[in-house]
Amino acid sequence: MPQKFLSIKNFEKYQHFKKSNPPWIKLYRSTLSDRDFINLPTTAKYVYIGLLMLASEGCNKVFNDHSWISHRLAIKVSELDLKPLYKAGFLIASESTVYRETISQRRDREETETETETETEKSRVPMQPLRASVVSEDFWSSLGANPAYQHIDLAVENGKMDAWLALSKNKRRKKTRQFVLNWLNKIEQPMQNGNGRTNHAPIPPFPGPEDPIARGQWRKLYGDPTNPRRV
Repeated sequence: MPQKFLSIKNFEKYQHFKKSNPPWIKLYRSTLSDRDFINLPTTAKYVYIGLLMLASEGCNKVFNDHSWISHRLAIKVSELDLKPLYKAGFLIASESTVYRETISQRRDREETETETETETEKSRVPMQPLRASVVSEDFWSSLGANPAYQHIDLAVENGKMDAWLALSKNKRRKKTRQFVLNWLNKIEQPMQNGNGRTNHAPIPPFPGPEDPIARGQWRKLYGDPTNPRRV
């Protein structure tokens, strides 16, 4: 015997889930500027949103029974009036002999749809080239003991690598040993003077005798002011 049900007009156009009973539905902000929706009675607006959710449970098929709908939407039967929704073109009434599925039928259909969608997604992802194994803690320890990298703050550079690899354009890159070495080898060792100080900026003048504290700090930073090797 045919089952009576109602459907939401253009439901498939605005809801992208193919499986029934999804965890959420789409509700567009443009609904608030839709003249037909604005002119609906307040209760009918709530009923429409509730019917959207019910429609998602059964592939846009809602059992057309006022008692059942009222129970699902937690409103009184006397307050349920679908006429404004039909008049505004939000609802479509029809009949079907396939309204309800058995639990096993639904499970089999959803499993088939999931397998199909998974295979489709796999076919879209290009195969990635094989890469070297990701670096280990022992590798970082060996770098820290290597004199060639003593001038580099490995922890800082490691953080920079992670930030660079986190960018969407670099999502296919991996922090391999070769990647780390290439990164670190681009960092030049700073030039140093005779006191072992890096020559990044000119040395400020030696403070006068009226400021002994500044003179002491200057010596700690730059050494003996009378040293001819100081640059």
